[in-house]
Amino acid sequence: MGVNLAQANYYTGDRALMNLAQGGGWASQRPGSGWQPFAAEQLDGLGNVKSLLTGETANIPLVPPEGVFGTSPTRVRCTWAGTGTLTAGGALSGLTRAANSLEFDWTPAGGPKTLAVWITMSRTDVADPVRQLDCREKTASATARFSPAFLAS
Repeated sequence: MGVNLAQANYYTGDRALMNLAQGGGWASQRPGSGWQPFAAEQLDGLGNVKSLLTGETANIPLVPPEGVFGTSPTRVRCTWAGTGTLTAGGALSGLTRAANSLEFDWTPAGGPKTLAVWITMSRTDVADPVRQLDCREKTASATARFSPAFLAS
């Protein structure tokens, strides 16, 4: 018996994986331009950003957690390995930062259409680049791979 997984996409509202950062992929943003694909030489084999050009940032959209379709904010915690500077943008409040982590409250949608949130990287160390970005509800298991709601469906 197997399970069919739909591709993780930040824009669908369908969540299979616990890590909200799996479903977008990093996009380059340079002054005066929108989000664009990264040059292949700037990414490693897993899609992690190895380097940023002067003035360039990296953005990754997050898949919305189930809780944001309601009326209460959802507290999200993001962690990563490596050295760099990350922040969160979009429909959020209560942003706090610590070493290799940040937390925020994702603004509730109050309906079927969610409000977007993304992570922005403004610096990464080429000798120790940011990697293993993991964003999930603060109360969620740090080791769970699949969303409990997905497994129950």
